[in-house]
Amino acid sequence: LADSVTGFTSWTPIGNETKPYTGTFDGKGYKIEGLYFKDTSAESVGLFGRIGDGVGEGVCICNVGIVDSYLHGKSEVGGICGQSYRSTITNCYHTGSVRGNNLVGGVCGYNYYSTITNCYHTGLVSGTTTSVGGVCGRSENNNNFTNCYYETMDGITGGIDGSDVTGK
Repeated sequence: LADSVTGFTSWTPIGNETKPYTGTFDGKGYKIEGLYFKDTSAESVGLFGRIGDGVGEGVCICNVGIVDSYLHGKSEVGGICGQSYRSTITNCYHTGSVRGNNLVGGVCGYNYYSTITNCYHTGLVSGTTTSVGGVCGRSENNNNFTNCYYETMDGITGGIDGSDVTGK
């Protein structure tokens, strides 16, 4: 697993708790390769740190793949977004490693009344304390997942590891 930026592109997540991303991002089917983020004290980590502010509607991340990446934070860590707040994530995938303490998921770390559709993760998802899942670490609305899955890659690098694994 990655312990340096060699072969990766150092990444700063788009949006955070105080200034979330509130637009529409359409990746048009493209993939982004080799993102690297490691700050074990950081919250809201992913391609996007936090999406949605709960005020506006129509926040959407769609049609993008993040491949061969390494994302490691403290909490709210996901391949596509760390935290999704009343937003939509559609037709997205992540392959690689996602690590944190809690609220860690292959696609989204923490889902707060958002919809996640046609998304998947392959690779490692690892959390040291609570709320760890293949697609989403924790969700406040379990019924808003459609056609999503998680898959291990080879039994060595793939899998979910944590003390409170949700298996979402």
